[in-house]
Amino acid sequence: TTTTTTTTTTTTAAAVQAVPLPQQSFLFIGNTRGYWFTAPTSFIITGLRVPTDASSGNQSIAVVRFNSEPPLFSSTTNDFTTLFLTQRDSTPGIIPVNIAVSSGELIGVLGDRGGINSYGTLPFVSDILGQPVALIRIGMQFKLENTSPQDLFQEVNSSLSRVELFVTPAAGV
Repeated sequence: TTTTTTTTTTTTAAAVQAVPLPQQSFLFIGNTRGYWFTAPTSFIITGLRVPTDASSGNQSIAVVRFNSEPPLFSSTTNDFTTLFLTQRDSTPGIIPVNIAVSSGELIGVLGDRGGINSYGTLPFVSDILGQPVALIRIGMQFKLENTSPQDLFQEVNSSLSRVELFVTPAAGV
């Protein structure tokens, strides 16, 4: 006679949400673009990835926190803190990060693969953890693969460069 005992352990982990982005509409070769938004809730960015629709080259990604809304092009700002930067990263998939974001913060995300931006059409209303959020185009007149974020600007109702954002709720939210 054989007796088998099975023990089940259950752990609760916060579900990771991929923040919805517009479909790729075309590509842009040149200076890096992205998007910014006002955080509708507190959350943790756990991963970043530039889609491979336009290119499978190395990823360059930056996440910034603005101190005020970025100005309309052709004005620019350097009034932000860079929270994450990777340049020419050969990771093919999601790049793990741990970036805490508080409700109301102004967050910018820039990125491309091999100098090629995967563009999606705006306006686009996404959601973060069930809260609606408008994504607005930002950019710089430099390539992120060899230049840190600087002289950032916004353009309303123009295409954004698609960077996938993976998030979980912040503790206590």
